[in-house]
Amino acid sequence: MKIRAKLTLVIISLIIASLVIPSTMALESFSQGLESQITQNLEQKGIATTDKISRFMFERYGMVILSYLQILETA
Repeated sequence: MKIRAKLTLVIISLIIASLVIPSTMALESFSQGLESQITQNLEQKGIATTDKISRFMFERYGMVILSYLQILETA
């Protein structure tokens, strides 16, 4: 193989490596950032949903107690 062909292969290999390595690193960084954002979003939605359920159950419990007391008063 001639020197020119070898040099061309080496340069092409270096160019490809210089494109692939940073691209892979950027993709990994983007992936981690996206995963972190999704996790935080799901945690916030979970907390909000839990709070809504808790308030709903507290209100229903109050209604049950109130209706029980009204039944006792009329009996």
